[in-house]
This record gives sequence, C-alpha cells and structure tokens, in this order.
Amino acid sequence: MQIVTGFQKRYDWGSHHAIQEFLAEGDQSVPLAEVWYGAHPAGPSTLPDGTRLGEAIAGSPQEVLGPNHRRRFGDRLPFLMKLLAPGRAVSIQVHPNGVRARQRFRNNGDRAQSASTFVDPYHKPEMVLAIGEFDGLVGLRPLQEARELLARLDEPLLASAEVALRNTDPDAGLRAAFASLARVNAHDVETIAGRMAGRVAEHEAFDTFRQLIAQYPGDAGALVSLLLTRVHLRDGEAVFVDSGVPHAYLSGLAVEIMASSDNVFRAGLTSKAVDVPEVLANLITHPAEILRGRGTSVIFAPKVEEFQLMSHLGGVSFSESRGPQLVLALSAGVSIGTAKQTITLLKGQCALMTNADGPFTVRGDRAVIASTGVERNNNDPGGQNG
Repeated sequence: MQIVTGFQKRYDWGSHHAIQEFLAEGDQSVPLAEVWYGAHPAGPSTLPDGTRLGEAIAGSPQEVLGPNHRRRFGDRLPFLMKLLAPGRAVSIQVHPNGVRARQRFRNNGDRAQSASTFVDPYHKPEMVLAIGEFDGLVGLRPLQEARELLARLDEPLLASAEVALRNTDPDAGLRAAFASLARVNAHDVETIAGRMAGRVAEHEAFDTFRQLIAQYPGDAGALVSLLLTRVHLRDGEAVFVDSGVPHAYLSGLAVEIMASSDNVFRAGLTSKAVDVPEVLANLITHPAEILRGRGTSVIFAPKVEEFQLMSHLGGVSFSESRGPQLVLALSAGVSIGTAKQTITLLKGQCALMTNADGPFTVRGDRAVIASTGVERNNNDPGGQNG
C-alpha cells in the first residue's frame, strides 16, 4: 500500500480551475485537463521514492499484480484512471476495438506518427463518473431523430447528409451522414453558423452547435455534433463509452476509467490531426449507456474485463478481490485499512493497493476504487470486446 502521484496533462482544452480547486493546488493561469493514475508510459504515476508505477510492476510483478492477474493480462496494469476537466470541448473521437487495434498496430505500431497510427495493440472502452455536474456528447442519435433534426434545420449545404439519413438501414444512414458532415469545408461551416445564429433557442442541438463553433471556428466537428446525443450527468452518475462510440466531453469534472490505451482517432473539434476514414472504420452506432447506482458502495461494472469502478459514499466499503487496485480520495480523510496497516488520504490523493496487501476497507465520505473487471471466459487480453 503506497501513495502514488498522478501525472498532469495540460492540454489546451483543459479547465483553468476545476482540478486546481479540487486538489487545492496548481497554477490557474494555465489549463490542467487531466491527471493520470496508472502505469501508461505516456503519463506514468510515481511512487514516493520516484519510481514509476510501470517500473515497480516490472520489478515485482507477483507481489503487485498476483498470479491470477498475470494469467489474465500479463505483467501490465490494464486500466488507467484519470481526473478529467474539460474547460472547452474535447475532440469528437472514437477508439478501436481489440481486433482492429492488434491488426493495425502490427502494420504501423512503431512508425512515425500520422493521422492513422495505432500506438498500441489495445482497445479503449472507457467510463466517466461525474463529480458534480458533467456534460458531454456520447453516441449517435437514433436515425429518425437525426433525420427530423436536419429536416428542421433545412440547410441547403447539408443536403447530402439529409439524403443519407433517408436510408432505411440505421447504421448505413448514420455512417453516411456522419461522413458527410465531417467533411464540410471551413467556409461552408461558417456560412451555416451565420444562418443558424438566430435559431439556437429552437433545439438544444442548435445551441450546442453555437457553443462549439465559438470554441472551434470553421471546424466541421461542430456540425457532426448535430448527430450526437447530449448527455448530462448529475453528481455520482456515470456513462459507459464502448470502443467505437463517438464522443466529445464538454464541461465539468469527472473520474474517468478506461482500458490502458492511447489509440484515439478524431473527427473534429481539435487542432490535432483529423482522420475521418479511420473514425468511420471504427464507428459503431450504439446509444450511450447511462449508469446510475444506489447505496454507499456502488460498483459500476460495464461488460469489459479491464476495469470496473466502485464508488464509495460514506460508511465502510470492503474490497475482498486480489490484484492491483487504485483508491482515489474524493474527499479529505479517506482511510484505507488492511490487516497490517492503515493510511489516511488527503482529498485528491491516490493509493496503490497491491495483490500482496490483500483485502482492505475504505472509510470516509467519498472515494473511488479502480480494479479489473469480471473475467468473461475470454483469453484475449488485447481487447476482450474485439
């Protein structure tokens, strides 16, 4: 049981105050988008002696991970937990399934970065748990709803997307409309924005477009947002985002947990590379899955093996599972107790619980406990939803 220090990511879309105020530290003159808790090489957490978590795992895999974990996932931590705080919209993006990630990584895994580079062989399902209010765009609208929305807009420059939505096959129609909107040029995007300026009160999607075009002038991602479902999470609610589900987080503070991967393909709302063909190759049209729980110990366990998240809200929570776990204190005075010792965390501190620590209890007002998910009789550690 050791405290780990998260790795800060200062992306330009990050909030200038949310994480800083939550941690009661940090420079608010620059954005702080994420804090990573895990062993991902692009942002590794460190132990008190400065050792990277991945190095600690490599040095003592049996003690940190345990035999069952090693059998399932090898000598790696398969999940990554983050504090997430968008100050403006995060890019519209998708992540690949496991099969495609492995195949494509073999082809270009270590080559120079390009719009279509796969940086690892893993899929990247993820889940967001709101700390307070949190807004995002997650998943595509149903075909009929999208069709009615664009018909209501009645924009000549979007006629090809309207035609695509007349397809009776929902998957084909939504894919074609997505592709059409994502490829609108910047001049036409601004022309459409000017025509929509007086119509934002007509529909929430029009108002979302207005907000996004102000943040990203001329960006076709603002048009793509018309096809996405606006999701508003209240404190303690979660949304599961499977690999291939398009999404863009908008505002608020949340805990995010995901399979430990950095395969990201963007369709807009970004200054980074956009790769519409790869987005379409990975796109799935499943709706968003909102998760709500009751009680003081709520386990959010989507159908993936790499992660699950326990939300502790007062009282005593017990973790009897073995293997590596991360406990993040969302309030001051969270205590963790094993048979051998007890430590108390400050708000925002995170503790690594190893296989050798055994079962433990969590007490205090609020915390989250990240661990691996339920084994699903699948011997594919590279992406079980492949």
